[in-house]
Amino acid sequence: MSFFSLLAAAVNVYTLMCFIRIMLTWVPSLAYSKFGRIMSEICDPYLNLFRRFRFLTFGHIDFSPVLSIGLLAALSSVFESIAKTGRFSIGVIFATLTGIIWSLISSIATFLFIVILIRLIFLLIKKDSNSSFWYALDSMINPVIYKLIRVFTPRNKFIRQQTALIIALVALLLIQLLGRLIFSLIISLFLMLPI
Repeated sequence: MSFFSLLAAAVNVYTLMCFIRIMLTWVPSLAYSKFGRIMSEICDPYLNLFRRFRFLTFGHIDFSPVLSIGLLAALSSVFESIAKTGRFSIGVIFATLTGIIWSLISSIATFLFIVILIRLIFLLIKKDSNSSFWYALDSMINPVIYKLIRVFTPRNKFIRQQTALIIALVALLLIQLLGRLIFSLIISLFLMLPI
């Protein structure tokens, strides 16, 4: 096994540890257990680097773990590529990083699409759509929705919630379709670089 294969394996193990740490934070009793504290000491210094980026937080949802895991996956991919080909390629590195960026954007857009679609369905069937749960969800997603719809509507025009949700869904679909096309083209160009 080459040096770069060992590095890729080490990064993969650390990625798994960070993923476990992220999952532990969802269960407080496990997060504060002895195992949880050990995982925290190992993983939090790295994970906390990404929590500083405000653009990764939408309402009360923090997407910084997605970026941190994505970068580890990219680093592992670069090491594996070097191990297989025996050479260092700037094009492969840029293609991998571009793929990670698109993966992050696409994951966020998909998550928001699903949440907004569920909200729209419950709003249309009027089933318990005014409960405290929906109020909390609305307060979390409305800032994102209204940023998305301002691209398509005048600033001072009142827009009903149903209409805003539909416009946001269309905007997220456009982001997915155009983003996939643009990022695929960019990745292909990076892979064609001779260096």
